[in-house]
Amino acid sequence: MKWLAVACCCCTLQAADLVAQAPAARVIVGNQITGSSQTDTKGQTVTETATLRFGDSASPATFTVDFAVRRPLRGPASPATVVDVIVTEQRADDDAPDMALRVNDEPLPVVTRLRSRRSLVATIPAAEFDRIARAGAVSDRTFDVTLQFGRTQIALLRATADRWFGR
Repeated sequence: MKWLAVACCCCTLQAADLVAQAPAARVIVGNQITGSSQTDTKGQTVTETATLRFGDSASPATFTVDFAVRRPLRGPASPATVVDVIVTEQRADDDAPDMALRVNDEPLPVVTRLRSRRSLVATIPAAEFDRIARAGAVSDRTFDVTLQFGRTQIALLRATADRWFGR
């Protein structure tokens, strides 16, 4: 039993050493919020989105946090029951992705475009979105970066929640 206790202490010390060497987390404060609405006549729905932006053009990457609700296009307007939260990393080098093709050892010039970005989606109950919109401080940790919602972003998110929930 003494050997087991010693082995556990060694593992604990090694884990503590790894944590101590980890780089400090980046924190980016949000600086912008926009809204959009998209109608899908085939699916008979409207998707409303509030997009919060984090970072600037000098950053190696910027991030967006989208809050999106879907509603029926026709019929009585009913409050949203769930909200999608989409966090996306947009790297600065995404504007001109690099690709080099060679054919028979000769370069083949190509024009590239980005097909997709690094993105995560979670669906939360509308009540949790309302809690986020009414909070004094909100942060999100995704892709090893902490996104701190700005005061203006939270205030406008609160107004968005009031509109989405018919208040």
